[in-house]
Amino acid sequence: MTPTENLIAALGPWLDGARLHMDHEHLETYRACLQADGADVQIVIHLREGAIVLDATNNDERLELYREDVQPRDAFGRPEALKWIFGS
Repeated sequence: MTPTENLIAALGPWLDGARLHMDHEHLETYRACLQADGADVQIVIHLREGAIVLDATNNDERLELYREDVQPRDAFGRPEALKWIFGS
């Protein structure tokens, strides 16, 4: 598999886990944005911040549905999982 295919394959399990942490309101928004015209759901990886965020958008309004901080951090406060960006 290519790196892109690996990333796409990882999305399903990550979304399943994220849904388990959403309250009823966020879960309903998630479902509605997957079905509504002009709405969308996106996963945003904040590389420097060290967070993965599930956002919903509708009519240019954005709502954060779920956020997961990437841990642990190295001696410089950078997420260990992202150290490939900064080098060793």
